[in-house]
Amino acid sequence: MKNLTVTLLLFVFGITAYTQHVPTLKPTGERLTKVKSAAVKHFESGITNFKSKNFDQAKKDFQNAIDEDASFAEAYINLSKIHEAEGDLNKAKEVLQNAIASMIPLNERAFVQLGRVSYKMEDYDAAEFNFKQAVSLNNQEDDYHYYAGVALVESYKYEEAMTFFKKASELDGSTRNKIGLSNAQIRNQKYDDAIATIKSISAYESNPEACLNLAIAYHNKQNSEETDKFLKMAQSNGADKHAEFQNLFGLIQSSKQNNDKAKAAFDKAIELDDKNPTYYNDRASHLIRTDQFKDALTDLDKAIELKPDFSKAYYNRGIAKEMVRDEQGACLDWEYAFFLGYAQAEELLNNPICNK
Repeated sequence: MKNLTVTLLLFVFGITAYTQHVPTLKPTGERLTKVKSAAVKHFESGITNFKSKNFDQAKKDFQNAIDEDASFAEAYINLSKIHEAEGDLNKAKEVLQNAIASMIPLNERAFVQLGRVSYKMEDYDAAEFNFKQAVSLNNQEDDYHYYAGVALVESYKYEEAMTFFKKASELDGSTRNKIGLSNAQIRNQKYDDAIATIKSISAYESNPEACLNLAIAYHNKQNSEETDKFLKMAQSNGADKHAEFQNLFGLIQSSKQNNDKAKAAFDKAIELDDKNPTYYNDRASHLIRTDQFKDALTDLDKAIELKPDFSKAYYNRGIAKEMVRDEQGACLDWEYAFFLGYAQAEELLNNPICNK
């Protein structure tokens, strides 16, 4: 319960096998110039129609540009963006797969767009792959490192995510990159590093995410004075609209035994983000403390569904199962929590009920 998950909501990603296609015939000389010129005209018309939201005509224009020049990267990318804007993510992905198969040399922006689409489809492994491909083609673009970090966080690869966020911050010490780095540092339990990163941001006191991350870091360091200070600053800057704010507020109220306020805050966090396993686990911990074991089991089942290797959720579910007299189930959950590296489970495994 001390280790909070900061949900970063941002950009989107994708992965599929791709092949390189080498055309047997390529236009050369005067014909090449004509082909390029025709493709560019279609492309420029597509951009005009895209900006005016005349999507149907823009799609035709970009497709005509691709028909004229099968390696026209920006035509593929913008055609994909139209399908994305229309909500047809499968088509957006298909266009990019065709693009990558047709491009020589490969285009980093095509991988970035494919990463965005895949992320939006919640295919985070694919997103990671494609953003890493973009990085391999151009490792001096901070956006690509940042996006890779975001995808890695969604895949719970926190240590590797920290590496990419660090590189993004080195390339551009923007607020966005440093907040991303602090998120990864918090997830890696490097709370002092996270505090230092946030405090290196200019005017961090007026940034809601920065103040919220400071509150989370100080909460995990058990510094209640600094936690309350930065939580209030975060709230004054509008951070109470964030799920992570509500979850932290719930944890604090639960520790103070303000049970109604705690439950309301946990409920709000899950309402704002119902795909974060930490929020279900933290609400379950509160429900266990207030003897609501069946409701806690429901939350813990959901947490484990969302994150099958969530060791603390198995540990807590074991406690809830013990309280509803499912002793065998409790011992199995503690055993698995210990297998996953949750050391506290060993003590409960030594409980007589697990050694009959």
